[in-house]
Amino acid sequence: MATPANPTAMRAEADTRVLNSAASVPQRKPTVGQLVFTILAALAVAFILCAAVCLLPENDYQRWQLQDADGRLRWIYERIHFDPTPIDVAIVGPSRAQLGLSAAAIEQDLAKQGKHANVANFAMVGAGRDLQWAILDELFKAKSPKVVVLEVDEQPYPFGHFLFKYVAPAEAIVFPPSPFLHNYFYNLAYLPIRKLKLFGANLFPELFGLSKQFDPGHYAQNRTDYSTNFIGDGKLVDMEDRVSRATLLAEPREPVPRTRVARLFTRLNGGEDHLFIQQ
Repeated sequence: MATPANPTAMRAEADTRVLNSAASVPQRKPTVGQLVFTILAALAVAFILCAAVCLLPENDYQRWQLQDADGRLRWIYERIHFDPTPIDVAIVGPSRAQLGLSAAAIEQDLAKQGKHANVANFAMVGAGRDLQWAILDELFKAKSPKVVVLEVDEQPYPFGHFLFKYVAPAEAIVFPPSPFLHNYFYNLAYLPIRKLKLFGANLFPELFGLSKQFDPGHYAQNRTDYSTNFIGDGKLVDMEDRVSRATLLAEPREPVPRTRVARLFTRLNGGEDHLFIQQ
């Protein structure tokens, strides 16, 4: 009489045969062509996703708050779009123009000459013509200035401004006046991040700390004239201390960066300073 087979033992034996047969099958390594295809496919998907993100809508007012929700860029946007006072003279430039030119004093001097003009100083700390172009581009959307005062340095600054990527229109970042800008890829890489943050801020402004509504009280508290004494970084900045011309000329000047990369891009694009002045 035959002994009945043990089902457990039979299953174990069958599993062993399957494992042995699987182990005997040679493992194929991916070819170089397959690896290249996989990498290219991943890059294509990433590019498509980034391009789609860059098409997300954004609130312009929130964009000008992105770098500093209570900062000078927000005030510049509010002065242009929410303050009904005309702008006849607009000043743009780096910190020298911000600290050295008083809009109120210029208005008073013009009034003594029988000329009424509303002056706005939009100069910002840091050099870079691209940011100055972005400010003027925004200005001409809402106002009609008669005069633009542009601060000019002895040696043009070869790079763009570090704040340009925050406030510039998306198309100005993607399609600059020249493809050979020193900060082009740096600005372009930040654009999808900016779009995602502003898309979220448009839906949940309190969560991101970026206001969608203009606050006249907040606007009125902003300091607009830095030609008089003020507190900066917790210290008193004495703007009334007179320094002789000889002392100023004797002080060492901060050298303009002239790296090999900067010189290379300047040769290719003609100089970012020159490009954005044309713009």
